[in-house]
Amino acid sequence: MQRMQTLTVAERYDVLAPDSSEIRLLVSTDRGSMVHCTLAAGRTSLAVRHRTVEEVWYFLGGRGEVWRKLGGEEQVVAVKAGVSLTVPTGAHFQFRAIGAKPLTFRDRNHAAVAWRSRSHTRCRLLAGAAWFDLATQQGPQNALRATAPIPSKDASQRSPERKGIRRE
Repeated sequence: MQRMQTLTVAERYDVLAPDSSEIRLLVSTDRGSMVHCTLAAGRTSLAVRHRTVEEVWYFLGGRGEVWRKLGGEEQVVAVKAGVSLTVPTGAHFQFRAIGAKPLTFRDRNHAAVAWRSRSHTRCRLLAGAAWFDLATQQGPQNALRATAPIPSKDASQRSPERKGIRRE
């Protein structure tokens, strides 16, 4: 039996997503979940592809861009508060926050798994991404639209290990 839920967005994030955005868990049901996502100002997410879920995003604040590729269709869209978009199962995607404010959005996961489930992390980090994040020095060496020359990593700036993610 399902129960009614009411939650408020937490100050600290609950999960660091495979794409590197901060996830604050909201409500969930047997068929999906809702989360609040934050990408810090000036940051670029890692490019990923979900293998088992589809998502609906609604932007709450900040400005940014989202790159999506599905089959032969590829696009980069500008996003800000009030914009919504879909990330179909199998779509490659990446996003970045532009300006001085973090990019925030609500993510409705349409699948039979919730964010608390390990199966949500079944995605792949992509080598053919749209952007490279200079702040974290994360991203593919062969970025399609690199924003600047890719600096070398030193040990203090390497990304943490992420279990259950395979690199292509």
